[in-house]
Amino acid sequence: MDTASAHASAASAADAGAAADAAAAADAAALPRQPSFSRRVRATDPPVIAKTKAIIAASGRAADVTSLAQGVVFWGPPRAALRAAAAATAAALSDASGAAAAALNSYGPTPGLPALRDALKRELAGRGLTGYAPVVTPGANCAFTVALLAICDEGDSVALFRPVYFNHRMSVQMTGGGRHIVTGPLRTDLRPDLDWLEEALGLGQSRGRQPKEDGGSGGGERGGGREGGGRAAGGPPKVVVLVNPANPTGVLLTRAELDRAAALTAAAGAWLVIDNT
Repeated sequence: MDTASAHASAASAADAGAAADAAAAADAAALPRQPSFSRRVRATDPPVIAKTKAIIAASGRAADVTSLAQGVVFWGPPRAALRAAAAATAAALSDASGAAAAALNSYGPTPGLPALRDALKRELAGRGLTGYAPVVTPGANCAFTVALLAICDEGDSVALFRPVYFNHRMSVQMTGGGRHIVTGPLRTDLRPDLDWLEEALGLGQSRGRQPKEDGGSGGGERGGGREGGGRAAGGPPKVVVLVNPANPTGVLLTRAELDRAAALTAAAGAWLVIDNT
């Protein structure tokens, strides 16, 4: 092959390569652009229950595994409750006026059905708890997330006690407070350290223990949190969360502990959220 032919072949190959690159670029441009999820969601911890199930499935020994990762009861509703629900539905559908049947296909009151809320009020009153306005939600995780949306602004600090219920942590992260999660310690008997809480709220004398702020996704429980200089960078916690019985330790808080936590948060002008599930 002479020199001219060689140059011509090289030019043809280069042209072909450029054409292929152009075609690939055109194809890529024709594809719909994938929108991104919010930074809050991308920084949210993955749910450990789903991760646990995936690990069990990948092990190939699912039949040999008894998972204690999720507290889901294995029995269904009482038969009496099922019969009552069926009877109430049948009565509504057979109502000659059609009003009850229409109610079954309409949006219900956002706080919950009045009859159910009244029953909950009576239950609370029977336990000496009056003046409450129950709101019915599809589970405590929904209630917790809605509560955060109602009482927290982005940047407010939220105190969670170790080892931290993962859904609470995820809710704080998803609602914009992931960089200001303050992890409170447990005492040696696995009870929340309320002396620490007093200091974190700015109410007590410092004993040398500093609140630890997680600083984003996954910092607190895995040792990646940063020292907060005596208080969280976002200021004293605006919200303090207790779980009773504690999850996953199972510790049941006493009335005295709950009263003290309530008094401390009231004195600091902070919210106290107690998850009793």
